[in-house]
Amino acid sequence: MRTTDFLIKGNVHETGIASHFQGRTRYRVDTPLFPTPLTVLLFTNRCGSNLFGDYLRGTGRIAGLTESLNHQEVVRRATASGIANYPDYFASQVNEALQDGPTHYGVKASAGQLAMLQRWNITGMFNGLVVLRVVRENLLAQAVSMLIASQTGKWASFVTGADKAPPEYDFDGIVKWLNRFNQENGAGQLLTASLGVPHLTVTYEVFRDDPLPWVQSALRLLGQDVDGVTVAPPSLSKQADATNHAFRERFRADLVERMRGGGPELGLI
Repeated sequence: MRTTDFLIKGNVHETGIASHFQGRTRYRVDTPLFPTPLTVLLFTNRCGSNLFGDYLRGTGRIAGLTESLNHQEVVRRATASGIANYPDYFASQVNEALQDGPTHYGVKASAGQLAMLQRWNITGMFNGLVVLRVVRENLLAQAVSMLIASQTGKWASFVTGADKAPPEYDFDGIVKWLNRFNQENGAGQLLTASLGVPHLTVTYEVFRDDPLPWVQSALRLLGQDVDGVTVAPPSLSKQADATNHAFRERFRADLVERMRGGGPELGLI
């Protein structure tokens, strides 16, 4: 898959939502419904976006910032409420989230999901768009975390009883996720630059130890006064353990061994 395919081709969530609403997905009004910008927490799996979203919600200034664009969740909620088109469904989610005090609303979105929101003009329901792009510097740690979570079903620290069996080391599986995250990061960066919207890139390894400056920067980007803003202890805890460390070390050793045995065969002694 090419990097631009994440943006140009619809993914499973876009296809599932469009199918459920029978194509009734585009916001066709020229004026916004909401006076504040839509905040998009642009993420790749296991990048730390849930933690950053947790810190932001804890300020009481912004609601949402969850994976509310996944088609299974949309279909379930829309069916229960009887809403027949996606713009009305999206508006209902915003209104419900803002009723308890926050002034801003946000969603977690992959690069492909942000492209979907643009295609359907859902971003036109808001007075602007702000992108908070969360990335992870250590892509190997991210890939290992994704491999383990996909095998065990333990996607967050609060999930219990999800482990099916101890995770198994898989060199090719880790390589698959390394390639995927590289491409998705590139797609997210490309789309953000192409849209020309206010944006902030937040690195997990930097904000995890001192989140307040980054939370303040995000809120300033939304036009908010950050005087008195504090961060509450997160509801999520670190998941990585000795297994993650062992898989990373084994991968590094395997990579060096394969590198030494690779290269063109030139008949050199």
